[in-house]
Parts: sequence; structure tokens; C-alpha cells
Amino acid sequence: MSTLYTLVAFIVVVALLSAFMILLMGRIGLRDTIIMKVPSKTLSELFSCDFCLGFWLSAILATYIAIYEGEPIYLTIPLFSTPIIRLLV
Repeated sequence: MSTLYTLVAFIVVVALLSAFMILLMGRIGLRDTIIMKVPSKTLSELFSCDFCLGFWLSAILATYIAIYEGEPIYLTIPLFSTPIIRLLV
């Protein structure tokens, strides 16, 4: 039961941290710079989509958490944190 509470806590923390990172990148102009200057169309579309960027940021954070904790169940965090990120951003 405590694993479930920990998973929910990590989902909320990852969602908040990812939303903060997206807002910060937008505020300092990093997102616009990447969208305009990157030669890859795929990366340009990724940075212009809040949903996609939120998923991949939370996937990176969840991978670190899963490796640190040694629990592969934490790799499901992006599936549940992405809709929260979309609401926050």
C-alpha cells in the first residue's frame, strides 16, 4: 500500500516539476529559440506541443526515479502525469 502512495506522490511531483520546466523554458525564450533554430522538424514540433514535451520531460524524470529507487513500476509515471501537466500549462 505504501508503494501506491509513493507512486502517486511521484506522479504529482513529476507533473509539477515538468510543468515548471515547460513554463520556465517558455518564459526565458528557450522554447521559441529551439523551435526556430533546430534543423530537425521532429524536434521543432516536439517543443511546440505542450502535451508531447510534458510527456518526454516526465519520462526522463521517471527514468531517473526508477533507476534510483530500483522499481520499474515508476516508469508508468509519464502516463499519469502528462494529463496533469497539460492542465497546469
